[in-house]
Amino acid sequence: MTGGQDRVSGSREFGVICHLGSWTRRKPRPTEPPPPSSSTRLRPFLADPEPASSGVMILEYAASAALGDLRAFSAPASLGHAVLSRGVEEQASFASLAARQTLRVCGAYRLVVGCELVAAVRALHQRDLRPEPGLLVSRALELAESVLDEDQADRPLTDDVTAAARLLDRFTDIWRGSGA
Repeated sequence: MTGGQDRVSGSREFGVICHLGSWTRRKPRPTEPPPPSSSTRLRPFLADPEPASSGVMILEYAASAALGDLRAFSAPASLGHAVLSRGVEEQASFASLAARQTLRVCGAYRLVVGCELVAAVRALHQRDLRPEPGLLVSRALELAESVLDEDQADRPLTDDVTAAARLLDRFTDIWRGSGA
């Protein structure tokens, strides 16, 4: 073989290896829902014991959509370009767009953290776990429990996520008051 053929053969082998590597990383799709995880001892989707309960599965969708918004809002506004005044001005500021994107980021961030907080409190309740008293996380959990509905039956979680998102400023107050 000549040097050129070796390169072609080597690149083909590399392509096959990459293809097989991506194929082996794919997750299998089970035909039935998995049992409660033996490592976490939590029910799928942190659902109640009723068959076909969805638990916090909808929060996965809501948080994923908010993360998509975060990615979109994170694009620099300065990448935009506009020519104004019949081509005389080319330095149009996108500062107002950047300000709006920043405000939107705050809302999306609060939604993601609210979803995570609802799921975390639910998981702690299912495992009957509590942090050690006196820790900041214990105070945060008490605050979350004071506003979240403890009912784990399938139901809309909008009110829980909204209440959890509103707690972010109060969590900051807990941290600031700790002297950390």
